[in-house]
Amino acid sequence: MRSIVAASVLCAAVLACSSSDPTPASTGTARSAIIKGAASDASQDAAILLAYYDAASGQAGGCSGTMLSPRIVLTARHCVSQTDESSACNAEGKTLAGGKVYADHKPTSLFVFTGITRPDFSSGRVTPQGTGQKIVTDGAKTMCNHDVALLVLAEPVAGAVIAPVRFSGPPEVGEKITSVGWGVTEKTQEPTTRQQRADVPVLVVGPDTNAMIANGEFIVGESICSGDSGGPAFAASGAVVGVVSRGGNGKAGGNPSDACVGVQTRNIYSHPAAFKDLIDSAFAETGEEPWIEGQPDPRLKKGKEACGEAAECRSNACLAVSGGNQCAPVDCTTDACPDGFQCGDANGAKACVAVPPATVTKTGCQTGGGSSSGSLFGLVLAAAFVLLRRKKST
Repeated sequence: MRSIVAASVLCAAVLACSSSDPTPASTGTARSAIIKGAASDASQDAAILLAYYDAASGQAGGCSGTMLSPRIVLTARHCVSQTDESSACNAEGKTLAGGKVYADHKPTSLFVFTGITRPDFSSGRVTPQGTGQKIVTDGAKTMCNHDVALLVLAEPVAGAVIAPVRFSGPPEVGEKITSVGWGVTEKTQEPTTRQQRADVPVLVVGPDTNAMIANGEFIVGESICSGDSGGPAFAASGAVVGVVSRGGNGKAGGNPSDACVGVQTRNIYSHPAAFKDLIDSAFAETGEEPWIEGQPDPRLKKGKEACGEAAECRSNACLAVSGGNQCAPVDCTTDACPDGFQCGDANGAKACVAVPPATVTKTGCQTGGGSSSGSLFGLVLAAAFVLLRRKKST
């Protein structure tokens, strides 16, 4: 298998983005979809269409991307820059052929479109949900092991669906991912609905000399096609674990999908864990927090912040306390519970639970079923009568 991987990647490492066109209308023909896939659904709305249009030059094109926050899009470097159309690399991340980065696009020429339905660009009335403000890259002049970028938007996307990101490491060989994107399929160049292909196995994880991929990359088989660049590979957890870089089968034909079909097709993703510092630098620009796989959505409220219902809290617990309601901390073993609560067991997990009411141990002499305080009062009263009789008898 590895010899096939090496041959196919070297011969057909075509960047998976749409070609530029001198007419603005071509922005709507972004070639970035999935081979032998199915319609995507709203649960994958973090995957977006990233369109490029430069009014001065008339150049246009399209890619895919992933919303990591309402203002941050994760995509491929060649989606936001002028680059060679193909790239062949070795396991050290050095260029064997092509792969050169020339200059970044103007951020304001990049536009985000959300939802599962392709915008009707021919109508002339299309409004993007987001416009670029700043492109964040590592400054490399080659795409080999550097084909990742982030686009910071001028304003947050209203109602944005965002995806968690895996920083713990690359996906494992054999792990199944879901590819999501827009554009070319084996049936049409312009599907009206965003596409997905589930259960795509990871074949090779870099660095791998035979497969000629570096430590920030991994390989899958038939799944994505021309224009799918920058699109996500989603893990079963919903976290984005890959960004489409390049691939193909070494063939060329009249249909753009011809280079994307067959058992010899090999497609390369970059994985976010190798670009954590770069991603963190984009979040530093906006003051937001990344949503890390396995952790709560950072847009939810932290422990001890006021809440109205559990769904508002990172811990999914809104506690009634003196003076109002507060979110419980996510981890009460490290963060203190609010007054009136203590860290305890709740359904097998550590959570803030109400402090039980204090109990008083009763002691002292009692008569009959009376209380100790009542018995004490009775003894005092009896002693008073004794003293009174003594006084009368004297």
